[in-house]
Amino acid sequence: RASSPPSFQSQVNAAVDICRSLSSDAMGKALREDSSTELHELIEDQGDIIFDLIRPRLKDLTLSDEERRDYVAMLQDLHDLTQALFDCNQALSKSPEDEDVCKEAADAVAEVDDCLDQISILTDLIADVAEPKQK
Repeated sequence: RASSPPSFQSQVNAAVDICRSLSSDAMGKALREDSSTELHELIEDQGDIIFDLIRPRLKDLTLSDEERRDYVAMLQDLHDLTQALFDCNQALSKSPEDEDVCKEAADAVAEVDDCLDQISILTDLIADVAEPKQK
């Protein structure tokens, strides 16, 4: 049974969805510290998959050098944001009652979400170029 490999778009979107659910899970599980490192590694792995999928495809888009740099920076941001998320997660597990810590953690999740939204938009752009829609 030959099945066509998943499209670029579906691979990236799958990784994005996993990141999204993990990042919100991470905060819920912060209170049970044991699982947070594992979660963080999972999120990082997905981030790496996204980076590796998208980075070589940027050449399919007609981009100025500046736009290309912005997109690569955005992909790298995801890594930094997941690190920030992990740091908040650690802080939250130590002081779950601290309002500032809770707010920072919520902000970190929101930032990861925003970054993932941007990546989804970029993915659609690349997919439109690479796999033109049948008219």
